[in-house]
Amino acid sequence: MLQRFVSSVTPIRDWAGYWEIDKAGEASPADYLTDEDFWYNLPANFDLLDASFRMWLWTGDSSFVTEPRFKSFFQETSTDYVSRWQLGPDEVLSRPRIMNRRLQKGKFVEARGIPSYTEGRSNFNVGTDLLAAEFRAFEDLSFLASAQEHELQSRSYAATARKLLNLIETRGWSESDQHFAGSLADDGTQKDGDGDAMVLYFGAVRNPRHLRGALSWISRPEFRRDIGIEEESYLPQILYHYDRAQAAYDTILNLTRSDKERRTYPEVSYAVVAAIVTGAMGVEVAYDRSSLSFEVGSLDRLADPVAEARIAHLHVQQNDVELEHRGQSASSITNVSGPPLLWKAEFYGRTNVLDVEGEKRRARVTRDSAGEPVSFVVIRVLPGMHITVKRPQALQP
Repeated sequence: MLQRFVSSVTPIRDWAGYWEIDKAGEASPADYLTDEDFWYNLPANFDLLDASFRMWLWTGDSSFVTEPRFKSFFQETSTDYVSRWQLGPDEVLSRPRIMNRRLQKGKFVEARGIPSYTEGRSNFNVGTDLLAAEFRAFEDLSFLASAQEHELQSRSYAATARKLLNLIETRGWSESDQHFAGSLADDGTQKDGDGDAMVLYFGAVRNPRHLRGALSWISRPEFRRDIGIEEESYLPQILYHYDRAQAAYDTILNLTRSDKERRTYPEVSYAVVAAIVTGAMGVEVAYDRSSLSFEVGSLDRLADPVAEARIAHLHVQQNDVELEHRGQSASSITNVSGPPLLWKAEFYGRTNVLDVEGEKRRARVTRDSAGEPVSFVVIRVLPGMHITVKRPQALQP
């Protein structure tokens, strides 16, 4: 599917692709008439790039980042696409709202390059969500370039990402409302709406005060009532990642209740599964550039600190694994099938040691997305092996 979308990006469409693709791999007539008259939201290329990057992490399949068409798409998006639509950090705030217009009249001429995922308003020229998606894409590109030992290119991508982050935190942040504005006008002034969910989803915030403000904004019950189900479907995963477990769980219950309007939208079921796996169970995959290896991490984020949860047949990299959390005091993994894997067993709080099958192991300490301390050990789990890690009963905050 990703290759279908990546392959639809072409200079004929100003380096945009198809917004929807039918089962035959062609553009859906619901939003495509011709190359001059079609619907497209500009965050999509950056979002697609990030999706390809994450698929590489989860599957270990290097074709998602090295296959020629994907490599071309990465290059085109970071250069031609940014240039054609004036999305560089030094020009994005002053760009026209709709660019590269080929027709004066048509069904989709006002939607051929919407500078946001927000579609109901036209009083802005760039959405905060576009800046956040672009930031994430350039962060991914910097990581990949470094992993491939292209350090100069990596630093260039990183510099662009820093400029975009600065725009988000200085121009996108509303000091009066204590959250991120949804969009900016061509004079740089903030417009209606909010951009907090997408800024958090793409990890495009570093200022702790801005982080707290954005989280408080999307944690409000009234925020959930005022948004569409498409945006709501993102919230559980975001809230879990930033230590708002109860709000995340409440949102899952709301998304899946039997009388929820439009709950059959496909993104809802996928988003709920993603929130359970990567949110509640805290499963993440990372690539260690120093050891050239992947690590599968887990962190118990269940809302109830004494709750237990288990997930079976989790396919990550070339492995089928089972993962269990028990009251935030113990976690177990079973490498049901596949090659040896590296498991990063994480627990909230600070500790010097963790118990690995009765053996004390020295623990290291890092911080999660919300800045909370997390203690962990990395263990090599052989095929068929079952391993349990326990933490001390009392941990330092």
